[in-house]
Amino acid sequence: MPLVSVVMPVLDNATTVTDAVRSVLRQTMPDFELVVLDNGCSDDTIERVDRLADPRVRIVTHTRTMTFEDCQNEGVRLAESPYVARLDADDRALPDRLALQAAALDADPGLGLVAGGAAKVDGHHNHLASLAPPAGHAAIWYTLLFGNCIVHSTVMVRREIFTRAGGFRSGYPLAEDHDLWLRLARETRLGAVPRQLVEYHWHGDNASSRNSRTQDASSAAARHAAIARLIGDYSTGLADRISTRAVRSGPDLYDAAALVHRILTAIRRDCRRRLVPTRGLTARAASLLWMAGGSTRPAWMLTASARFPSVGAGLVAARLAARAKGTGGAHRDVSGRADG
Repeated sequence: MPLVSVVMPVLDNATTVTDAVRSVLRQTMPDFELVVLDNGCSDDTIERVDRLADPRVRIVTHTRTMTFEDCQNEGVRLAESPYVARLDADDRALPDRLALQAAALDADPGLGLVAGGAAKVDGHHNHLASLAPPAGHAAIWYTLLFGNCIVHSTVMVRREIFTRAGGFRSGYPLAEDHDLWLRLARETRLGAVPRQLVEYHWHGDNASSRNSRTQDASSAAARHAAIARLIGDYSTGLADRISTRAVRSGPDLYDAAALVHRILTAIRRDCRRRLVPTRGLTARAASLLWMAGGSTRPAWMLTASARFPSVGAGLVAARLAARAKGTGGAHRDVSGRADG
């Protein structure tokens, strides 16, 4: 049995699939299988994969086009390995991707999912941007509550954990992965290799670029559900303003800080219960709150960051949390109720 199964759904990817498959076959770690799921191709995608003639490649043909989540779940179900990696048919894995991620999972039995960095490239492989999740489970979890910081093609997950969490589910079109990462955060620890692992191909035909409004709405629904599971009642509009960096007034900023404080407290409590370190959590939360505040940031925030760059993020979070609690008199919490 191979150590890693790489799952690659394909649907009319003839122009990119050869590069994608070759990037897997050239991995420095040879102990893998590649499961190519033919999701109803009408071009010569499968013929191109066949021509590579490698015994580690297994082609599974579907007679009809399945939904994204069903196709992904089928790929994991057919996987023969304890670790499952994902790669889209228009992306490319860097040569040591599988070796680095398998080593991370081998070294830490409590780690259920490991992601990594991605080089965002155009159709000619020109570099557009570098993408990377934060370091540490708690910081990744917090960031996921306000946006998807994990590139799907960088993920390797324990198959047992994936199955226990229920896999991908319907109801979040084009954000099924974001929903899954948020649910996995309650089941296991999430981690990241501090290296670029894939070339993430960005072009006008990406499903996410063609249907960005649908993806944004689905991602917001996944985030709202996850925050509600974590802290109960809260203002979804306020969470959206933090996510889109649209906190426009001083009072709104303090309400945003109150929401951040509630989420930080809940994540810390969950991590303590599971004996999970919270390294980087406060700094990450403060950084996102800083960006959300924009022009509404008070002068003391600027001073703290300028004078104390090494601890500025922590100072910002602590100061905002203290202000959010109020210093006497009533303060409106993020649900609209008065406390104090």
